[in-house]
Amino acid sequence: MQLIASFTALRGTKEAMGDLLAAYAAVVRSGDGTAQLDACQGPSTLAARPGGFLVVEQYRDEAAFRAPVNAAALTACNKDLAPLISGDVALRLLRPLHAE
Repeated sequence: MQLIASFTALRGTKEAMGDLLAAYAAVVRSGDGTAQLDACQGPSTLAARPGGFLVVEQYRDEAAFRAPVNAAALTACNKDLAPLISGDVALRLLRPLHAE
């Protein structure tokens, strides 16, 4: 299971946003079931605009995905990030296809 989020930092907040995302990533990476968590600032198709950020989270399964989603670390991170974001957050939740 994978979650991809892209968003833009308000002017003058890129450094603070980067610090918050790095701290969040460190906490989530230590969790059981987290296969990958990368927080990036451009260039990518989704984060190419000035101040654009992309977060890619990959988990072993849905139970592992739900653990950090409900964790205090995510709640605190979202609370701190919200005033730094310009516009909407684009979220994509991807579930792998399994051959039968």
